[in-house]
Amino acid sequence: MEWTRSKTFRGFVIALLAIFLVIQVAQRDWPWVGVMTALLVANIASWRAQQNRSLQPRAPAVPKGALVPPGVDVTLRELLDRPAVRQAWSTAPVVWQQVSYLDDEENLSLTADEVANFVWVSTHDVGPSQTQSAHWSVGIGDELKPVLDLDVPEDEDALTATLADSPAVGEVAHMDREDYEVTLAAPMTLDEIAALAAQGLIAHHLDAVRRLRPATDDQLSE
Repeated sequence: MEWTRSKTFRGFVIALLAIFLVIQVAQRDWPWVGVMTALLVANIASWRAQQNRSLQPRAPAVPKGALVPPGVDVTLRELLDRPAVRQAWSTAPVVWQQVSYLDDEENLSLTADEVANFVWVSTHDVGPSQTQSAHWSVGIGDELKPVLDLDVPEDEDALTATLADSPAVGEVAHMDREDYEVTLAAPMTLDEIAALAAQGLIAHHLDAVRRLRPATDDQLSE
């Protein structure tokens, strides 16, 4: 369910873990203290990442087709009114099948609209022209982890490959599980960046589905 992945629910889980940790310390149950401490630290780190993402100020609107200034941080969903981005995303599956966290009894599949809400396109420093960001990134929200395989080796990652195949991209690095960093070799507009990210995410997901459940391309398109 969507609410189980919300920041509020994550905060509730952290509070419960903290209470259980205090209880285990009082009971001197040191093995459980270690387990609860690890869980608490992991959840706090993830919660803070969500908080930081939501608190980042929105960059000024970038005109359609304009070169991208530094400091842009927008979701893919916010860019779907742009023809190039909408066309790229139109090939996405209507429902994104769960491919990770398969031991979870809950169905964590998402719709394409939900997926677009949790993908960020961000730009960083300014390039030589002083009007174009030389570095940008594709950020993946925690909510998407069940429908992506973020542990796939970088040389087998279809998202990395799609980004790197663009003539305008000089280098791609999967910096951590939720962040793909791109260095440009030539200017790209925000529309082009977002469309390329959309294509890469779709390719990544479909490849993960194929590896999870081998099938022909015809079966996947049904």
